[in-house]
Amino acid sequence: MTEFFEGLDPLLKTYWYIALPTSIFFLLQTIMTFMGVGGDAELDIVEGHDSGDAPFELFSLRNLINFLLGFSWTGISLYNTIENKTFLIILSVVIGVIFIGLFFFIIKQILKLGEDNSFKFEQTINQTATVYLTIPESKSGV
Repeated sequence: MTEFFEGLDPLLKTYWYIALPTSIFFLLQTIMTFMGVGGDAELDIVEGHDSGDAPFELFSLRNLINFLLGFSWTGISLYNTIENKTFLIILSVVIGVIFIGLFFFIIKQILKLGEDNSFKFEQTINQTATVYLTIPESKSGV
């Protein structure tokens, strides 16, 4: 394994050193999430915040992992394609931020599945409504 890293450019070596542990951590985190372990125990870098909106914390361990995944694998994938290394680093940062945004979007869509859109009879009392059936005069519409 060390022979692989010896001949690499320092920037590409840095991308690999970020990608490998981050990918392993992401896989472990994903497996634990599907097993139901550590769902609410997310570690936040910013202390003192309410964990009720934990998936939407900007500075969290999960978002750091998402950013580093996008950053490092973009750098590795496009290293030989993009000659300008400054542009490659900027593009890697942008893709890392897109990974965080994509995570927020996916979590928001998943949370929509848990909304309670059921009919509540108590909310209809003394409200005006459009009726599509004939209500007999002797009835009050209940």
